[in-house]
Amino acid sequence: MIFPFFGSQAQETESPKAVLVPESNSTYKYQFRFDDIVLGEHENGVNNSWNNGNPTGTDHRTRNFTMSAWVKAVSTEGQILGHGQSLFYGATGTFGVYLSGGKLTLKARAWEDSGNCPGIAEVATEATLIANEWAFISVVVDDDNRTIKLYKNGKLAGTGDLGTIVEGGEREGHGIGLLQDECVFFVGNGGFSCYVDEVQLWNKALTEKELKESILGGYTQGNIPQELIAYYKIESDSQAELENKGSYEGSCPAGVVQGTIEDLGWVQNYTCDFISVQIVEGHTFPSYQLTLTQPTTGGTFKVVDAENNEVNAGTILQYTALTVVAEPAEGYRLDQILVNDEPIEGTTFVIEDDTEVTVTFTDKATVSYTAVANGQIEMFVNDATEATAFGSEITMGSKVTLKITPAEGYELTSLLINGKEKIDEVTDNTYTIASLDGNTTVEATFAEQILYWQVTCIVEGDGTVDITDEEGTVYPSGYDQIPSNVNLKLVFKPAENYKVSEFAENNPEGDNISLFDQIQNNEYAIGHLTGSKIYIVKFTAISGINDANTDALSIYCQGSMLHVNGASETASVTLFDLAGKQVLTTAETPADISYLANGCYLVQVKDGDMVKTVKLLKR
Repeated sequence: MIFPFFGSQAQETESPKAVLVPESNSTYKYQFRFDDIVLGEHENGVNNSWNNGNPTGTDHRTRNFTMSAWVKAVSTEGQILGHGQSLFYGATGTFGVYLSGGKLTLKARAWEDSGNCPGIAEVATEATLIANEWAFISVVVDDDNRTIKLYKNGKLAGTGDLGTIVEGGEREGHGIGLLQDECVFFVGNGGFSCYVDEVQLWNKALTEKELKESILGGYTQGNIPQELIAYYKIESDSQAELENKGSYEGSCPAGVVQGTIEDLGWVQNYTCDFISVQIVEGHTFPSYQLTLTQPTTGGTFKVVDAENNEVNAGTILQYTALTVVAEPAEGYRLDQILVNDEPIEGTTFVIEDDTEVTVTFTDKATVSYTAVANGQIEMFVNDATEATAFGSEITMGSKVTLKITPAEGYELTSLLINGKEKIDEVTDNTYTIASLDGNTTVEATFAEQILYWQVTCIVEGDGTVDITDEEGTVYPSGYDQIPSNVNLKLVFKPAENYKVSEFAENNPEGDNISLFDQIQNNEYAIGHLTGSKIYIVKFTAISGINDANTDALSIYCQGSMLHVNGASETASVTLFDLAGKQVLTTAETPADISYLANGCYLVQVKDGDMVKTVKLLKR
């Protein structure tokens, strides 16, 4: 979202106002505060349940938000602003920004489960705050990415990790630890005294650009951004409760409260009410000179405000956020933006003093790639036959060809160009950038190549065999789409009073290689398939069961006819080739097999409970 640009302070007829959060004394304690109801409804005393990543419960408060306040410190130590339980004074709540030794420190809690919100590692910064200095202090909570960031005047001072709890031992955190009790946002806590001019609360984690654009404030009822849910500006010399001018539709007043505490031993219980306090002059924005210096080659640039209006050189209000729009000439790209001779990240900057802005352009670019396992990538520029090293400067507009070589048994599964997936544009393991238009990053992923094979079990006797993987998937015998990246095994299931008496693999030459001694607990581990398999399994009676009838069967080939003698009229005959493919099923013998190619086949005869499998050579 683009936030409106406001310069209204320069035309104000009345001086900006601020309210004082007084120093605590032996009788009374003070805060500037407002209810966190603006974040959403929640049942006091109850937090959500983690449920292994599927949170449930009645706490509907948004976990992505940004709190900012214009403050001027009176105290030299203590808690400047934060969020915590309304009934407790001076405690470390959900988060707090502290002034200690003249520098800012961020403390916060992460959510573990239900009401458990232990502390994360505190964030000590080099950002300072001195007496009589007005500063825009911001805390940006990005729950989605498990971060909490502290800014001063739009500049990042430090980042906390909401994904790692350290209190009571390091373990996983699940975002910001909003406490389950009735809570408030506050400025000045635990005795910290300061002046407060303006307070903002957004229901999103502002980007650094958005944050910089919010510093000037000056929002009015007619142009409040929808995401600015709470906005307080001191406008009256006598008003105790400030009306929320933000987009939140309910009532949520703010102001300085005065209260007393009851020491409960582990915490100080706080009882308070809004009061009218001293109103003083607020912070003002002086103007500074903006100078725009165009480069001599490669293109031009302009500067725009938050409404995308072009800004010319001249006087600009302090803390105005401006954005550089580069206009490179053909064959050039933006190299860097210099603000007072210092390169900046991104394209947005804030006026803090007299400011000179210029840019540099270049007709060179680089392609970067970090090598990974199981494959390599080479880069060729234009029609060169020798590879160019990644990271080398390449003239803009050049053709860049990436030649990808997976390791044996592996394949390319992802190719990211500047973070975008391009795997569908890879042909014969080659990807081409037709015209290089800027610095480019290449990321590749190689994975074990997945092939698909067939497993056939030819079973004789009373029993079954399951072909299964480690996930419990059972594949039917003869199935030819079993992936090579699963661990496969055979599970033998003899009928009652039967056992496995023979087990062999039929190799490509047609020989049966016994694997009987590799059966353990009626299982045989195949592992990852490297080719199709045919297994011969025979179940025989343990005792008391006569299978002599199988010896009476005579199976032979005469000419182009298959003969089975000694079987009953209900017997069935099945032929398999050596790949395990079923090529004939019949109940009529002799059977014509003239259409089959000469070679080895396996013949299986089922006659009631009797099963016999033999090898047949057709000439």
